[in-house]
Amino acid sequence: MLPLQKSDLIRKVLPDIRSNLSKHQPLELLPQHVRDVLPKMRTDRKASILIPIIHIKGKPIPSLLFTTRSSNLKSHASQISFPGGHIDTDLDGDCVVKAAVRETREELSHEGNVDSMAYDFDKGLEIIGHTAPIPSIHHIPVTPVLAAFKEEFSERDIETLFPGNKDEVAHVFTISIDELLRMEGEEKLKRLGTKGPVYNSNHGKIWGLT
Repeated sequence: MLPLQKSDLIRKVLPDIRSNLSKHQPLELLPQHVRDVLPKMRTDRKASILIPIIHIKGKPIPSLLFTTRSSNLKSHASQISFPGGHIDTDLDGDCVVKAAVRETREELSHEGNVDSMAYDFDKGLEIIGHTAPIPSIHHIPVTPVLAAFKEEFSERDIETLFPGNKDEVAHVFTISIDELLRMEGEEKLKRLGTKGPVYNSNHGKIWGLT
C-alpha cells in the first residue's frame, strides 16, 4: 500500500470547524427545553465518543467514519455508532479525549491489538475539540470529541488500516456529510420527549445517541 497523502480538503475545512466550535463553548447539542426535563446525569461514570472526520478520495466533501456494533454485544447490538466507550481512570485519568482516542484505536484495530495497527493515530489524528456531554439511556454523561484524520483515504485504505475488532465491531464504513444531509429525516425519541434526526443509510439506520 502506498503511503497516505495529506488531505488539502481537511486542511481547508479545519479552521471553519474550529471557529464554529469555539463560538459555542460548551456547544450544547440538546435544546434547553429537553435538558430541563432530563434526569440528572450520573457522576460515578463518564464516557466519550470520537466523531472522526475523514477525506475519502474522489469525494469533494468530508465524510464521517462510523462502526456497526457486533451482533454479539449485550447492549445496542448491531446498531450504528461512533467509536468510543467509558473512561478508564487508570488509563485515561479524567480525560474524555484520551478515552475517545483509546477506544477508537481498540475498536478499529484487528482483534483489539493496537500495537499491530499500521496507522499512527498520534501523527494522523488531529483533535478539534469537544461538545458538552449528553446523557446515555442510563444517564451516563457522554462527551462527543471531534477529530479529523489528516490524510486522504481510499475505501481500500479503510478496510486495510481499520479492519475492526470483531469482538466489538462488525463493520467500519464512511458516509460523506452531504449524503447525510440529503437523507436526514426526523423521528420521535421517546426517551427525550422530542423529535430527533434519523438517517436511513445503505448501512442501516443512524439515530438515537449517535
